[in-house]
Amino acid sequence: GSLFFLKNFCLKKSIQQKTKSFFDPPKGTVMFPYELSLNIHHPAAEVKLVTCDSDDDIKSLHFPLLESCFMTRRNLISVPDFSNVDVAGLVTYVGRVEREPIRGSASAQEDSGAFYYRRWVHLSDTSLSDPIIALIYSGDQKDTFLSLKPGHYLLCRHILTNQRLDELISSGQKRHGWLTTTANSRLYVFKPSNTEKLPESLVDIVKTSIPQHPSDYKDLYREGGFFRYPPFSFSLESLQKSNSKVLELIVPSNQWKDKFNRMTWRECNQLAVHASFVSLMLTKVKKINAVRCSPRKKIHLDESADTSVLLGSGNIDTNHLGSTQTEDIFELWPSTPTGNSSKSHSALVIKWQGLGDHVILNTIKPFALNTIGKIDNFSHLVSGLYDSDLGLIDSVRSELTKEEITIVTKSAQSLVDCKFFLLLDVYTNSHNRQLVVLNRAFHI
Repeated sequence: GSLFFLKNFCLKKSIQQKTKSFFDPPKGTVMFPYELSLNIHHPAAEVKLVTCDSDDDIKSLHFPLLESCFMTRRNLISVPDFSNVDVAGLVTYVGRVEREPIRGSASAQEDSGAFYYRRWVHLSDTSLSDPIIALIYSGDQKDTFLSLKPGHYLLCRHILTNQRLDELISSGQKRHGWLTTTANSRLYVFKPSNTEKLPESLVDIVKTSIPQHPSDYKDLYREGGFFRYPPFSFSLESLQKSNSKVLELIVPSNQWKDKFNRMTWRECNQLAVHASFVSLMLTKVKKINAVRCSPRKKIHLDESADTSVLLGSGNIDTNHLGSTQTEDIFELWPSTPTGNSSKSHSALVIKWQGLGDHVILNTIKPFALNTIGKIDNFSHLVSGLYDSDLGLIDSVRSELTKEEITIVTKSAQSLVDCKFFLLLDVYTNSHNRQLVVLNRAFHI
């Protein structure tokens, strides 16, 4: 998507195929018989990148239109990884704003600006009921990035596809596709009745693919809360086969405290740790007021006392990492546009102890269940076997029955002090407290 300007060059026959000093081109590369020759004098070649602040500036240069590759949700199923595509749809979910440390930067350990701003967005089109899932980075469109709301129509240009096809280990394995913006991506917020902002070449096809009646989708509108994608595998064996990079996330327990202390406002990290199971508690939170609160106002919550507690031999009076405050736990669930959150939410507060260390890690496992069937095993529950693919966005139910609580508690009793491999999402909220979400826990 960048504009490259060349001037004062010579056109001549290519010598690359005759010179051994050149690297061999990738297999299948088409070699052309002519090439451009750039000289430093007689005449001096002019080479530069053309930067434009707006689409109007690009049009004034009379460059040819950027190539488009418009895809619907149905088309995306068969697109190779890392393809540049264009998608459009009705925004049904806008996630919280997170800061992602820039990898490979030493300064990313401190709050020095070495972060990307990102948020998850779901788009609906007319091809399938499943949403288009996109990880949007702010880039140079910060105002558009921050203003995204459910109910907006959004066109994303030059966005990368990913299904992790190289990590599939069987033909029957479910694919989880999502999109990611890059420095060359462009976002357009528009209305079906006013498409003047859209590139002319895409207006007609966009109009035919987007829902024309947004009111039909209002029940799907969600904003904020916790969301991560794609979901991890349900077993440690298949996880190691399909996602070998997960081993790079492992943090020893003697580094937990330092890792947490370095995290700053809105920073989000994925970690993998080894720990022993200490205790389990069921907590239930419910928002009292039905009117949507301002982010600056305190949210009034009601915490139910229907809890089951297990304590192991771990020293729980030592240092604790991870918040267990009710208002922090409630932040995990996305809100609706009406702000009517009278529904209660349940989660497990699970404590773990570092191996060879006395530090205690508090993790939250919110219920985002994909089944109405009976849940009768603690190990299966924390391994994610019953989790919805889209987490808290589309779960079938968010609570356990009293019978299930009793059964899960009994099955967990025999695992106290046992070792587990944990996959975690750690987020620093506006109160500068870390909330640790338990994605997966595998008994080892």
